[in-house]
Amino acid sequence: MNRALVAFLVVFNLAVLFYVFYFYHIVDEVQQEIKKEKDDSHNSQRAEKLQSLPEYEVQKADSARSEKHKFRPLGKDEPIPRGMHVRINMQTGEREGRWLSEDDNLSDDDEETSIVLSSVNETDTEPDLDKYNYESIGNDTQKVKQKFRSYEQIKKEMADLNLLVKTDAEILNQHMRRFLELRDQQLTRENVDEIIVILKDFENLLHQVDNGEEFAKQKGMSTIVAPLLKANVTTFRSLGANILGAAVQNNAKAQISALKAGVIPLLLHNIASNGDLESRSSSMFALSCLVRSFPLAEMKLIEEGGLPVLMDLFDDDSADGVKLQLKVVTFLSDLIIEKEDAKLSMKEKEQLIANVTDELPREEFAQIMEKFRQYSMIELNSKLFELGWCEKLGVLLTRRSFKTNANDPNDVGLNLTETDVDHDIVDKVVSATLPVAKQCREKLVKDKTVVKVLPRLLEYYKNLSGDETDVDDTFYHDIHNKINQLSVELVLK
Repeated sequence: MNRALVAFLVVFNLAVLFYVFYFYHIVDEVQQEIKKEKDDSHNSQRAEKLQSLPEYEVQKADSARSEKHKFRPLGKDEPIPRGMHVRINMQTGEREGRWLSEDDNLSDDDEETSIVLSSVNETDTEPDLDKYNYESIGNDTQKVKQKFRSYEQIKKEMADLNLLVKTDAEILNQHMRRFLELRDQQLTRENVDEIIVILKDFENLLHQVDNGEEFAKQKGMSTIVAPLLKANVTTFRSLGANILGAAVQNNAKAQISALKAGVIPLLLHNIASNGDLESRSSSMFALSCLVRSFPLAEMKLIEEGGLPVLMDLFDDDSADGVKLQLKVVTFLSDLIIEKEDAKLSMKEKEQLIANVTDELPREEFAQIMEKFRQYSMIELNSKLFELGWCEKLGVLLTRRSFKTNANDPNDVGLNLTETDVDHDIVDKVVSATLPVAKQCREKLVKDKTVVKVLPRLLEYYKNLSGDETDVDDTFYHDIHNKINQLSVELVLK
């Protein structure tokens, strides 16, 4: 009995499923037939309408419809409506758009460079780009703004949580105001500690160009840096110089502001003083950052008697004195190289002028010529030679490069071991001598110690470079090549 009931139910369910599928099949066929009749009716009406028109009107209508489905260039900021077929013209690089027709099929080439923002169906309209509703863009923008909080709202919420967000500019201006408040108060241990923290924050912030420009804009050079460079406390002078160097390094606006604030005489005074090495080194660093690539500052340095001040540093035989001398050598050598690079030959200038409209933008060309004009007004090399630049380089190379001093000048550089030579001094002095080797040749060759020491150093570094097996480690090899080049320039080989 149970088996018969189960069999009956199975047969009954199968019969129901069959009739359901059959019913849906009949309905689908009816819908397809109705749709076909509608399409035929639509096409028939359109054909009758076209037949009733004069021939030229038919051609005009077909032409207008054809034009709508042809690609046309899109403007740079022109919005793209939904349903438009967009592609990139690979020859011109421009965007092109058109409306898809019912019979369109994208080719393989189009598929690689085209985008259809959405499919076009019978209910979609094809908006005219000239009548596009641009106000909707503004409405969409407002909707987006409503979804997200503004920076001011975030600041307020963070402030309520004691997690206030501040930009670098806000921190900078806050520190500047606080420093000026503390500057006018009587100094205490607590005040000094707070000032030092603020000044170190300045140094970290001002390495960024935009922060340096903001600092200069808020007159930080005259109200903060200049007073610090005049301070009686060595630490303040040192921090002031570090702040100045951080702000003006590769920052033209900050350089101009510092020059107007009159910091060059203050830096020279600190360098020439008998203060500690840190303060003098910081002032030398700031001076280098200010004057490099800034011809007007270089002219001011010479006008303020800066070259004699720097030359006097070579009279100090102490270890600290030699460290400062190396900084001066690198600094002045960079200035000499900058001027030589700025001196374009007449042939090169004529070539630049001929190609100014093609290869070199006119504004860039004007900047090059102005920089060349400014450097031409600076008599750096001649003034340095008058102050004994060549002789000082020779002394530094032959008397300061060796850690053990020989009593007899003829014994200088003999029987050298790796620990007998200060490689940093040799490298920097030889590098600084190469650009002026021809001008200094006569004076250097007259120095018998130079004539004896150079060949000995050449042999010494040749032996050391022979032990360098790593292709990335060529320190001694590079120094050997420089000494060899200098020897050739001085005609010692």
